[in-house]
Amino acid sequence: MNIVICRRADRLALALIFVEMNDYYFGDNSISVAEMTSFLEHHLFSEFSGVTGVCCRDENGMIVGVTTFSLMYPAPYATGQIYMKERFVTASARGMGVGQA
Repeated sequence: MNIVICRRADRLALALIFVEMNDYYFGDNSISVAEMTSFLEHHLFSEFSGVTGVCCRDENGMIVGVTTFSLMYPAPYATGQIYMKERFVTASARGMGVGQA
């Protein structure tokens, strides 16, 4: 598995996994791929979002897991703290250690 920062070019593949995540938590058809792609473009990949996405790619380069996080300031000793909002693994990759990677 390969862990990388998500890129704007990944937004369609990310939209698919985020739609799966929404369906998992909120029921089938909670949001369309087109709506999610637009959301990712205008929010996650906005220069003002303050959120970083991390993708887990399998041996074929497919995104099978995603985590989002922000660095929060201030924190003790003039440092930052990481706030992780989400970690989701696609159904086909569950049980393969993606969430631990």
